[in-house]
Amino acid sequence: MRFRSSSVARAKCLPRVSPSAQALGRTQPHVRPQGRAALNAESSHSFLAMQVEHRIKVAATPGVIFRIYEHVQHWHTWDPDTKLATLEGPFAVGSRGRLTPTTGNSVPMVITHLVLDSCFTVESKIPLFRMVFEHELVPAQGLTEVVHRVTFSGLLTFLLGNMLAKQVNSGLPVTLRNLKALAESRSAA
Repeated sequence: MRFRSSSVARAKCLPRVSPSAQALGRTQPHVRPQGRAALNAESSHSFLAMQVEHRIKVAATPGVIFRIYEHVQHWHTWDPDTKLATLEGPFAVGSRGRLTPTTGNSVPMVITHLVLDSCFTVESKIPLFRMVFEHELVPAQGLTEVVHRVTFSGLLTFLLGNMLAKQVNSGLPVTLRNLKALAESRSAA
């Protein structure tokens, strides 16, 4: 497995990833449709799920990268697929906001999981469709491996999943390169 953190830390950061997904040890990029049997217990009510994941190694500490994440109103400066992001309240579990992509409608979002300087998860739901955005920071040999994972689930996945997965699969590498450049410039300062 490519992760170098302890299994305890991984369990704290990846509450939604099934053991079968972890066993795959996938590296960038990866799009994986999942049938009902492959879904974890929390999303087992979903008819279909699709997941896109990309990774990049960054010469910055997890703390530097996490400070960038905490400034939700600035996500659009390093994520070209985000037109606007807002959060009502602190960067903490339960805080709600809105995410507006460069193409498409604004969707509600809520922070559902957060471990300071390690990971956070944002969830967006519309009727019959759910998007889960996981962000993980893994210390790796003096660098930080940044993992962004997006999972689509719900009945509308069969209609929206392939189109959105294709967009996310092409957009995440750009987002990660921009995040890398920003974090490394802040580390050098």
